[in-house]
Amino acid sequence: MAGRGLVLSILVALILCPVVALGQSPELLEAYKRFEELHARGDTQGAILFAEQAAALAEEEFGLDHPHLAAMLNNVAVLYKALGQYGRAEPPQKQALAIAEEIFGPAHPNVATGLHNLAELYREQGKYAEAEPLYRRALAIREAELGPDHGEVAVSLESYAALLDASGRSAKATEMTRRAEAIRAKQAEETR
Repeated sequence: MAGRGLVLSILVALILCPVVALGQSPELLEAYKRFEELHARGDTQGAILFAEQAAALAEEEFGLDHPHLAAMLNNVAVLYKALGQYGRAEPPQKQALAIAEEIFGPAHPNVATGLHNLAELYREQGKYAEAEPLYRRALAIREAELGPDHGEVAVSLESYAALLDASGRSAKATEMTRRAEAIRAKQAEETR
């Protein structure tokens, strides 16, 4: 499940921040391209250097309240989290979330993704009390904005279930897992 979360987080950032966007300097495009290449090869440590460079360039080019910066910061956070460097992952993850809330408002799917990513970071550290309200809010946003049978709702349910299970609430975790499985089964049926 952790692998799926890393891939999901990076994919969301790629959607928010495509390689070819108007106004990006060649330096930013090159840093982003190198980040993508190294990440695709599994070189997380190398990818971090270019993700950080891309984030610094995005801040310089677009300012502190731009979705490209939020996406770049999310990339940095996700990579540090993958290396278990949680203290280094938290600040860019919080900043990416704050930018998303400022740009999109408190109930947007991009905000739900930021909440989910921060919750994942806390859950992996055993900070369940910090993670749970973030998971609840992300789930509520996704259900309201995307619908109760959306794949992102299933992701939220699975992650929240992992937290509940880890904190000894297995009955509720099982309920959420079953609901996520039902969503995934319905989606698989619809794609046949």
